[in-house]
Amino acid sequence: MVVLFWLVGLAAIFAFSLAFPVVDSSSLFSVVALFSVFLGVALVRVKNNEPFLNIMSILAQTLTQMTKMIIRTAPIGVFALTAVAAGTFSVNELQRLQIYFVC
Repeated sequence: MVVLFWLVGLAAIFAFSLAFPVVDSSSLFSVVALFSVFLGVALVRVKNNEPFLNIMSILAQTLTQMTKMIIRTAPIGVFALTAVAAGTFSVNELQRLQIYFVC
């Protein structure tokens, strides 16, 4: 079943790359919106759409969990980037930053 989903996904990606020419990001939004409208209309017309909607619900929950994990770990990444930047400052650069420190 999982292999079938992968094959369908890869086939869709391949078909989209053939169907749509190279576009800039502003017109890509209209293509995605148009596809979403057609998908919604097609789902309304399908009689047994519950399995697909269940899969989409599970996918939405998965993406929500991923977003929560990223939000939880983002401060650690910001701290690490700040530590690397602060660790590479020379004494001369730190002296120029004294004006921003409030005692």
